[in-house]
Amino acid sequence: MYTQVKLVLQEMIAQGFIPSEPTRFFKYGVLPWHDSQSRQTSLSDTEQERLSKAIKTDLAANYHGRLKLIPRDVQALRLLVVAHRQGLNPTPLLELRRDALLPGVLPGTVRIRTHKYRSKRVATSIGRAAPQSEAEMTLSLAEGAVLQQAITSTASLVAEAPAELKQRVWLYRAIGCGRATKGAVISLTHNAMSMAIRALITRHGLLGDDGKPLRLNFSRMRKASFDRAMRVADGNLTITANLLGNTPRVAAAHYATMNDARKAEAAGFMNDDYTELVRSGPAAGGGEHRGPLHVITIQPLKAAHPTTPNTQAANTPVSRCTDTLNGEHAPRDGVNHCESYVMCLFCSSFAIVGTIDELWRLFSFQAFAKAELEFLDATLGLQRTSDDMVEDLRDRYRLAIPFIDDFTQRQFPARNVRQARAKAEAGLHPFWVHQMAASRRARERLPDLERDSAIQSPDVAMGDDHEP
Repeated sequence: MYTQVKLVLQEMIAQGFIPSEPTRFFKYGVLPWHDSQSRQTSLSDTEQERLSKAIKTDLAANYHGRLKLIPRDVQALRLLVVAHRQGLNPTPLLELRRDALLPGVLPGTVRIRTHKYRSKRVATSIGRAAPQSEAEMTLSLAEGAVLQQAITSTASLVAEAPAELKQRVWLYRAIGCGRATKGAVISLTHNAMSMAIRALITRHGLLGDDGKPLRLNFSRMRKASFDRAMRVADGNLTITANLLGNTPRVAAAHYATMNDARKAEAAGFMNDDYTELVRSGPAAGGGEHRGPLHVITIQPLKAAHPTTPNTQAANTPVSRCTDTLNGEHAPRDGVNHCESYVMCLFCSSFAIVGTIDELWRLFSFQAFAKAELEFLDATLGLQRTSDDMVEDLRDRYRLAIPFIDDFTQRQFPARNVRQARAKAEAGLHPFWVHQMAASRRARERLPDLERDSAIQSPDVAMGDDHEP
C-alpha cells in the first residue's frame, strides 16, 4: 500500500491539493531498513529444508495425480524451485524466455540465461541438468528438468498467448479468478506468485524459526543463496559476489543479513561463551591451554557429488579432519596422523558434512565424553583440583557435550539428526566402544595398582637387605 499511494500523495502535494511539503511525510532515513538493516533476512537452513520438502511433495503429488493443483500453482512451484536453487532476481526470473535453457559446459549441467533490462545485460547461471538415466527418477527436481517441464507442458499455449507473452516460460490458462478471463493464456506475475506462495504456506502449515507462518519471497531466497555461496567460497566476498553476478560492494550491502538462526547463535555466544570468557580469565600456567576454553566455530562442508570423491577431508572417529598431518594438535612430522580426538571440536581443522554416518560418529564420541566426565566428577568431585591437565580435560568435555547437541540441531536436517541419534543409541561406533572398554578396564585396575603401590613402598624404604 505504501508503494502504491506514495506517488499519488506526492503529486497531490505538488498540485496544492494537500497544503504541505513532501518532506513532512516522506523523510529520508527514517525507516529501519534504510540504516544498515534490511526488511528481509535470509532463510535459515531449517526453513529452506521445510520449504524444499513442501515444494517437492506438492510437485510429486500433482504429477502422480494425488493432488489437484490449479495451473497457476503448478507453474509457481516450478518457479520457486528455480528461484531457490539459483537465487535469481524476481523480474528476470518471471520474464524468463523459452530459449533460456542452454547446454552446460560440464556434464550434468545446464546454463540458464536471464535478461536484466535495467542494466541492459544478459546473465548466465549454471544449474543441474535432468538425470540421463530413466531409472533414477521419473520426476526430476533439478533446475534444468523443472524448466524443461515448464517449457514442454506449455508448448500448446504459445499459439493462444498474447504477442508480448509468447516467449515467456511461465504460461498457464486462467481459471477465471481475478482480472483474467477464464480460459485466457497468461503468465505468472508478482501478484500471482504472492497468491501461490500463500496457498503453499497454508497447505503445509509452513512455519519460520520464530514459530510464525513462514515469510517467503524472492528477496529471502536470494539472500539465502548468498549465504550458501559464502559458505562455498569459504568467506571470500569476491567469489561470492561473482557467483551471484554482483560486485562485492552490492553483495555486501544488500545480501548479508542476520536471520533468526544467526541471532540465536550470537545470543548463545554472548550468554555462554562471553560470560565464561570474562569470568575465567587467564588459565593457570603449566598446562597446554593458555586462555579461556571455547569451541571452534564449525561450518558444515559442502558435500561432494556422489560420483566425485571428496578429497577435502579425511574420516576420523569424531567426524572429519581437513589436515590430519599438520593440524593444530597433530604431530606435524609429515608421517604420523593426529590422534588427539578429544581436541577435535577445539581445532580449526575439524570438518563435518552432516551425513548420518558422520553424525553417528559424533554422537558416539559425545557418549564417550559423557561417560568420562561422569567418572571424573564422581572420582574427583565437582570442585577444581590442582591438576591442570585433568581440569583442562574436564573443561573440554563440559563444553563439547552441550555444543554437539546445539550445533547439530542448528546446522543439519532434523531427520538426519534423529536417525543418527537412534543409530548411536542402538550401538556406538566400534572405535568408541573400544575406547570405553579400555577406559573401564583401566578403572577396574586402579584399586589393584594403588594396593600394590602401598605394599611395595615400605620394602623399598628398608633398603637392599630385604627382598620386596
